[in-house]
Amino acid sequence: MEFVTPIVTPIVDSLITRVKKELGFWFSSPKYARKMRARLLELNNKAGDLRNKKEVNDAGNLDVPNHVEHWLTQVEAISKEAEDIPTGGIGCFKFTMRYKAGKGSFDILEKIDDLENQESKIKWTNEQIPLGMITTSIMPSTSEPVHHDDGTQNMFISRKVIFERVLKSLEPDSNTQKIALCGMGGVGKTTMMEELEKVVRKRGMFKWVLKAVVGQKADPIAIQQAISQYMPEGLTETTRDARADRLGKRLEGMSDDGKNKILVILDNVWEEIDLKHIGLTNPFPQGLKLLITSREEKVCIKMDIETSSIFKVVGLENAEARFLFWNTVGLSDEGDLHTIGEEILNKCGGLPLAINTIGKTLKGEKVGTWKDTLTRLQRHDPNDLYDIVGDIFDISYNHLKKDDKSIFILCGLFPNEFNIPVEELMRYGWGLKLFQNTYSIMEERDRTDTCVSNLIHANLLTESDNTRGVRMHDLARAFVLSNFSKFKQASIVSHGDQSEWPTEDTVESCERILVKCAGMSEFPQGFNYPSLSLLKLTNGDKELKFSDDFHKRMETLQVMSYDKMKHPLLGVSLCYSVGLRTLCLNSCSLVDKDISFCGDLINLEVLCITRCGIRKLPSTIGKLKKLKLLELTGCVNLRIDDDVFQSLDKLEELYLSVSNANGISFTSANLRELEILITKLYALEIEFVKNVLEAKNVSFEKLQRFRISIGCPLKEQKQMFSDKDSEEYSFRNTLKFVSNINVLFECKIDELISRTEELHLSVKDISYLEVISMTPSQHSRYCNLKVLNVFKCAKLTHLFTISVANGLTQLESLTVSSCHVLTSLVSLCDGVNIMELPQLVELELYDLPNFTSIIPDNDISASQPLLSKEVVVPKLSKLTIGSMEKLEQIWACDTTSVEKDNVSMLRKIKVNNCKSVVNLFPRNPMGLLRHLEELKVVKCCSIQVLFNIDVNKEQLSSNTSNLRRIDVEELKELREVWKINDENNSGHLIRGFEAVERIEIQRCKKFRNVFTPAAANFHMGALLTMSISKCGEDNVELVENSQEVVENSEEEEITSISSLQEISEVTEYSMPVVAFQSYSFNKLSYIDFQDYQGVSVVFEIESPPSINNNNRELLLPTQQHQYSPILPLLPSLEFLHLEEMEMLSHVWKCSNWNEFLILHQHQPQQYSSFQNLTYISLFKCKSIKYLFSPLMSKLLSSLKTLSLNICDGMEEVVSNRDDNDEVLTTPTTTLFPCLDRISLSLINMKHIGGGVVKGKTSVVHDELELSQVSGVTWSLCQYSRRIKTRGCHALLSVVPSYAAGQMQKLQELEVSYCSSMVEVFETKEINDNYISDCSSHIDQGSDVALLIPRTRNIAMHKFPNLKSLKINDCDLLKYTFTFSTLESLKKLEELRIVDCKEMKVIVREENGETLDKKVVVSIPCLKSIELDNLPNLEGFFLGMNINFQFPSLDHVKINDCPQMTAFTSGDSSAPKLKYIHTWLGKHSLEYGLNFHQISIPSSDTSSVCPAIAEGTPWSYHNLIEMDIKEIKKVKKLVPFNELVRLQNLEKVRVFICSNIEVLFEEVTNNESPPIVVNFPKLREVELEWLYVLKYIWKSNQWSILEFPNLTRLSIELCDGLEYVFTASMVGSLKQLQELCIVSCGRIEVIVKEEEEYDANVGEIVFPRLKSLKLKDLDSLKGFYLGKYDFLFPTMNTLGFNFGNTKIHYYGEDGFTRGDDDYCKNDELHPSVIWIASARNEVMKIMNQRKTDLVDCLFKLPRFLSC
Repeated sequence: MEFVTPIVTPIVDSLITRVKKELGFWFSSPKYARKMRARLLELNNKAGDLRNKKEVNDAGNLDVPNHVEHWLTQVEAISKEAEDIPTGGIGCFKFTMRYKAGKGSFDILEKIDDLENQESKIKWTNEQIPLGMITTSIMPSTSEPVHHDDGTQNMFISRKVIFERVLKSLEPDSNTQKIALCGMGGVGKTTMMEELEKVVRKRGMFKWVLKAVVGQKADPIAIQQAISQYMPEGLTETTRDARADRLGKRLEGMSDDGKNKILVILDNVWEEIDLKHIGLTNPFPQGLKLLITSREEKVCIKMDIETSSIFKVVGLENAEARFLFWNTVGLSDEGDLHTIGEEILNKCGGLPLAINTIGKTLKGEKVGTWKDTLTRLQRHDPNDLYDIVGDIFDISYNHLKKDDKSIFILCGLFPNEFNIPVEELMRYGWGLKLFQNTYSIMEERDRTDTCVSNLIHANLLTESDNTRGVRMHDLARAFVLSNFSKFKQASIVSHGDQSEWPTEDTVESCERILVKCAGMSEFPQGFNYPSLSLLKLTNGDKELKFSDDFHKRMETLQVMSYDKMKHPLLGVSLCYSVGLRTLCLNSCSLVDKDISFCGDLINLEVLCITRCGIRKLPSTIGKLKKLKLLELTGCVNLRIDDDVFQSLDKLEELYLSVSNANGISFTSANLRELEILITKLYALEIEFVKNVLEAKNVSFEKLQRFRISIGCPLKEQKQMFSDKDSEEYSFRNTLKFVSNINVLFECKIDELISRTEELHLSVKDISYLEVISMTPSQHSRYCNLKVLNVFKCAKLTHLFTISVANGLTQLESLTVSSCHVLTSLVSLCDGVNIMELPQLVELELYDLPNFTSIIPDNDISASQPLLSKEVVVPKLSKLTIGSMEKLEQIWACDTTSVEKDNVSMLRKIKVNNCKSVVNLFPRNPMGLLRHLEELKVVKCCSIQVLFNIDVNKEQLSSNTSNLRRIDVEELKELREVWKINDENNSGHLIRGFEAVERIEIQRCKKFRNVFTPAAANFHMGALLTMSISKCGEDNVELVENSQEVVENSEEEEITSISSLQEISEVTEYSMPVVAFQSYSFNKLSYIDFQDYQGVSVVFEIESPPSINNNNRELLLPTQQHQYSPILPLLPSLEFLHLEEMEMLSHVWKCSNWNEFLILHQHQPQQYSSFQNLTYISLFKCKSIKYLFSPLMSKLLSSLKTLSLNICDGMEEVVSNRDDNDEVLTTPTTTLFPCLDRISLSLINMKHIGGGVVKGKTSVVHDELELSQVSGVTWSLCQYSRRIKTRGCHALLSVVPSYAAGQMQKLQELEVSYCSSMVEVFETKEINDNYISDCSSHIDQGSDVALLIPRTRNIAMHKFPNLKSLKINDCDLLKYTFTFSTLESLKKLEELRIVDCKEMKVIVREENGETLDKKVVVSIPCLKSIELDNLPNLEGFFLGMNINFQFPSLDHVKINDCPQMTAFTSGDSSAPKLKYIHTWLGKHSLEYGLNFHQISIPSSDTSSVCPAIAEGTPWSYHNLIEMDIKEIKKVKKLVPFNELVRLQNLEKVRVFICSNIEVLFEEVTNNESPPIVVNFPKLREVELEWLYVLKYIWKSNQWSILEFPNLTRLSIELCDGLEYVFTASMVGSLKQLQELCIVSCGRIEVIVKEEEEYDANVGEIVFPRLKSLKLKDLDSLKGFYLGKYDFLFPTMNTLGFNFGNTKIHYYGEDGFTRGDDDYCKNDELHPSVIWIASARNEVMKIMNQRKTDLVDCLFKLPRFLSC
């Protein structure tokens, strides 16, 4: 029995271990439960923090890591799983329950560990989501436009045709890549382009939209910069070509092989642009389209835009022009002015710009003005429209008032399409004294606003997208700049264009100049304009240089504005312009960040210094006695000198916001001065974050313009990252309080309430809003309030009374959140019970657990709706509610039409976490949906249906809706989206939802169908996207239990109606789900079903019971099972993804495919079913056995990508059986002519192609014909370019022998983890009588014939386009190619074979006739060969009399191939191959690939490293670069016996090797003298993440290591390292220039002293060391603590970063500053020291024994504390 013991013992031990573990669940159940609850609480807290962080980033348009949403979902899932585990009251005798509780708790703990590990790896970047990224998830639409509110309905008919043609060209399925809108200026090209942009953004047609305005002179650098602003990162390159290359690579990456669509817009192109200069190389990246607008068709043609893609935008048609003109002048086209008006109109040539401009000029004018206008226009040639337009602007200009003219001229100074801030116009205007009789800044601003409004009404300016900004049309700007003699100003946007600069004869008179300095290296020397009053410089680079006397010539300047000038400005130089009245510096660099110079500009009245990094407002500012406006926005950590405020006697406006935690810290003196100053100010923007104004008698009476925050920044983080340009000058009177009520009373802010437009309140101790008022309540007190945000008011019971609410006549936005005792918004009083907010647009209620309704009902017991007929909000557009536990309904169930009208303007509804809400909408909600566009419902676990519709009650035919998007998430009880109650089974067409474009449903356990009944006759003509995920979990259980219920009902007598209802309900909800039984989705292009359980069939297709020749229309069943003609099935579907559909048995299922296809043949070709389906993906659908029946596949002629992964039940892709499991008796050819990519991971798939091959195959000599097999041919992959198989363990080969010659298009083939595969290309006998002739072929001009012998009995595979072949982990493969296949590999570029244990040769010799002479085989394009971990590989090819040529081969990697002693038996020529790569790195080669010719001396002692084959050319002797990454087994990298062979080693890089202890092993030798090991060529060593490394190199008494040419050494994260050099080594480091050591926690010294070391001199020198960086070395005691002095004669950069050391040092040659953020409150940041330009005396002091580093530095000369 002894032989049994070794067998039984391990089995028993294993069983005992298992039993102990299982019993542990029972014994430790309470402990596991307690630990689970504690850990779960911690996890949910983390989830809460992460969720808040995500919401902040979402709101601020900041990047959210991809894994966050999934991680939060997993946390919620675990929390729900934990709820089902019983954790209390389980006694010891309840064994099963106790065991399950312990086991469940233990499993939860393991999952929590995993989740916490995942959470630690989530990295938040807080990067701004690029402007160009389309964040909506709506998928691309079809080409047919949707005619609803997307910018097309207000367009003239003549324009609409062009608009839709351009839109069609922009569709993803259009082959057009370049599109142009062409037409003269003012015709409306840019307007149409903007409308197109809006539509493509709204429809989600592109992932990225990038745009740039080009202008008259195309500046590639400026265009590159404009485009890059819409990308994730800017451009750092400086040259045009480098920037273009970078842009090109970015566009390639953003495209991701066409997965992401990109639209590049170039507006206003005047001349040909070389697209490669802006990164658009030919061909474009896949999925990229270019849209340009230009005046010249020739320009478009020169840019290679096809004439068919150039769309000419012409003038309006007569009727359209007439309508626009008379509508603009405000008259009918009849009457006294009709004739004159028509003649004026004719002169406008149909140009919308001209018509609008002249129309607005003539509006309200008398007949004389009309006649004069006509007379002037008649003087021009009617064909010279530009001349006419210029005169139109002149006429309009002359009709302006004086002040309006001044602003119009000033606007002409700004670049084309620039968003001109109105506030900037006001500040410049004040400095130039444009207006008379304005005595204050407020008056100046009002006058400017009036002028701008007048100019907009006159069509001379247009409103911009940004708040308080305007734009000027380029024709209007051209009018201003072309009349220099009249307006005397110049705008130089392209500084290289001399035509933009004033001419010599106008220099004396030029008064205003703008210069855009981008790309300018030196400002023109002759810049001298003696009359200059305004100078604006923008976008200057750091390299820009000014002449020394540049500012000296600016004595007449009144306005100076520098914007984004990166070159440091010397403040003193600005002081020559003593007449300056306005100085604006925005995002500029200032020398020393000092603005003391401003004190000398004694005439300054407007001073704006924003985001210039200044840290101090010096006392010299107090000299500005005339200063009226001071702005210091964005000045972080600003300190203000005492007495500054009290000196500014005439200051009217003060702006000091930072919106940063490091805001202004006011001193007590500052606050006292502010108390006095505020009483004089008219405008104030200020934040009291750290300290608050305490004066009780401060008066705010004068303030007319204010933004004041107490207790927090004015802008939260999510607002700080919003578009700065749009927020720059927008201003709304704002109060923001985060404090207690006493602070508000003391500050007397109350008197500002009546002037407040935006109010934010977080006051813990108020019970209702009126409490903050110190004066008696007045209903009109809040009459100007537009935005009200109340949050975290712990005692708030109601917000206000109805009377006060009705006084909020201007309120547009109301937000109430986190007020936990609030029950209603208003309280009843004075008998008034109707609340009316006539202007309210947005209502947001969140985290109000006790809130039930807006107006409380007297009947407390009744369920109260949120919105009732007493709440009148006619303009409400956006409704957001969340976390309101007691809210049961939003509308009453039977809402009247009047109530619906009250909220009929709703466009967006979002409901989140309202668990008690049962009905989202009232029954028959069509009246509420007239304007609704988006609906999102999340975590409302009581809702069963979204839309409950009674057909007989609704007037369905007359209802319309704009609802486009429906998002539903975590509605546990939801069964359907729409429930149609049609008592009479009328089959009426359900309208009202025809605009819905997207439906997304997630995590709804009981969800079954979108519609109930599933065959409801719905009009969903606009639906583009349907996504359903993690739904229907309960469906599986229902299906499994339904049979039992029905069987029980048959056995037992049904005694009650309830029993009948129970059976009916079970039957109704237990049938397998069919995803699509209605096909009225003609535009549906995207279907994504993931974990949608219960679905057995996705598309169920029924054909009529009989077909005759007279009825060939395509028919589908209705709910009455009668057949009516419909359009083809889903003709626009492009994308189909199915994942984790456990019950799925068929994707398509048809009762009779033959009949269906017969009907289909009679449909017009453009209306074919599934005609646009290009992408199919199935993942983890375990029940499906095949994808296509042979006949179904005939419809998929457009299929491009097929991905089938982990569908374990699938045995074949194209079956030779139909859906009734009948074998086809006739051969069927299945072709997929567009199928480009195939990815398969199917464990049971035996054949990639058709069904099981039966009978013999035959070879057709013409390779273009197909091989035929019985049933189905192998043609699935015939046209594919990329094939990937992974984990197909039943697959014996990829390409069967009968498919030889069919793979003409194959370019990339990847095979991995196919454990049964014996051949990649099957070589089965196919014809005993077939013998191939030999053919000769080689490169033209060669003297050697290429002979590929073709032998009998071998399938001749041909791959003329194959470029890449990758094979890994196929253990049964013994070879890759047969020799005869090599002839066709003309384009093979990459060959990679990895981890194939039985692989013996790459190319197998065939059993042909013996060759009598040498044969040369060339593989002309092969560039890369990688052979890795092939333990039995003997060579590439070992046949005799064959020589190989590899003319393009430049990369070979051979690793872990111990049996490989020869590459080929003959000669191998690879002229470009210089190196061979192994696990060690890069080896030089002397004889190329002819290994068999080399004799390599082997070392005396075997290596401790991974195998390096004896006799191969890759060994230590020719190792040039050692590059090792993630090697785990090696402890000593280079053994001592190999050190002397490293004579050619130049670089060493070792990265993430967790077990390496020694880099270069020390030599052990008892002989003397010691061995000197020299590394003569080693220049660089880089070590990183070597956790247990103890020594890099270790010299001892037996050996000395020398590194005479080592120039750079970098060591990071090597925690086991205690020192770097020994003292004896330093003498050889004569070339070391850079030493960097970071995060090595155990290093005590850099140079270790040796007892046996005896230096001849008393000092040690690093003669060339220039840079030393030591960072985060927690154990470092000193550089060297020995007895010798160290010298560093060439040191110029020394950087330290240790612990809490606080030092600042100026060396002999001055101090190089780091970021000033490290300097705070007169003290350096505690973790940074930067010391520059030090000399050898520094290091002499440092290396004195027992001297502390900090003490040493204090001894250095010119030490200075910050």
